[in-house]
Amino acid sequence: MTKTLFTLLMIFLLSGATAFPQHVSRNVYVIDDVDGKAVAYAQVTNEKGVTVGFTDEQGVLPENINEGKVTVQHLSYLPKEVERSKLANDTCIRLTPRKYFLDEVSVTSQDNDYIHLRTYFRSYQLNDSCLKYFKDGFADFFIKLKGKKVKRVVSQSRVLENERLMSEDKKRANMLVDKYITTPYLEKYTLLERLKKEGCGYPSDSVLAYLCRDETRVGVVKRDTANGVCTVAYDALENKGEKKGTLFGYTTRLVDNYQTEVYKDAGDAYKSYVDLICKRGYRKLFYKHKKDAKEQMIEVVDELYVLKGECVSADRMKELVSDLESADSEESVDALEVPSLSEHLTHVLKTEMTPAE
Repeated sequence: MTKTLFTLLMIFLLSGATAFPQHVSRNVYVIDDVDGKAVAYAQVTNEKGVTVGFTDEQGVLPENINEGKVTVQHLSYLPKEVERSKLANDTCIRLTPRKYFLDEVSVTSQDNDYIHLRTYFRSYQLNDSCLKYFKDGFADFFIKLKGKKVKRVVSQSRVLENERLMSEDKKRANMLVDKYITTPYLEKYTLLERLKKEGCGYPSDSVLAYLCRDETRVGVVKRDTANGVCTVAYDALENKGEKKGTLFGYTTRLVDNYQTEVYKDAGDAYKSYVDLICKRGYRKLFYKHKKDAKEQMIEVVDELYVLKGECVSADRMKELVSDLESADSEESVDALEVPSLSEHLTHVLKTEMTPAE
């Protein structure tokens, strides 16, 4: 009898050991506060606004985050600050979906030749966790409905630099400038359109679906049916590892390249620039000259927010372009309803950055 009970006990323990990991993990998850779905590729920054990691496709927070306060942020959600030391294993960080308010853009009349997007953009770069370059302004895009040609008009653009960091750059005969900030340009297709044309697929009827190429996960498509928003997050390196480049004795290693676009979602799988709300890119690379003792870590964030969308005729497009190119009035950036920078980056922007010559 005792032997039988011992055998039954061992079977129970072994079966329990097998089942236990299915219910309990040692991870911290980032999830949607409304539907409980995972928030993939959410950016995690420290108190200085420096990126310390991203959640994976399952919404798992990186394990190697040091103690202290971190902010979890994503284009589709309001940012949330948490104390890392207070996050126990198998807990969840719940993010509140961001509500975007944009008028619908309809394409019905034959006189609608172009999609006109009025946007605000900013691009900024951190070298070894310090803000070195910043660029922002307004960009008006005119996307031809037939042929997809794109015309861009940039206004009120400004470039700021950190003179202290620039003075520390070593002068060499053949120098590569470590400036990776950009002025945005829209390609012929949105991110989701392009990925589909390149062979990526996903089940469009799912609220949370994985983008796959050749059975490899390369991104996530998340639909917020309550707010009518669809988010596409894409790992441009596609889990293939870092991308290296060499020129004039300089070596670069691109280790992260995440792209995100948010669209209005009416339930259809097709997403064009008519639906675009905002987009964001994050690149992390290491930069070094062969004579340098160590690499520099460079992080670049590119953001674009649609302020207004409309369809216009060719004649109206010409009028708008003429007005934009000759306009003297300036639009206030402070009044825009776009996500703000972290307190630390805002402080550095005001106290340490000066206009580029």
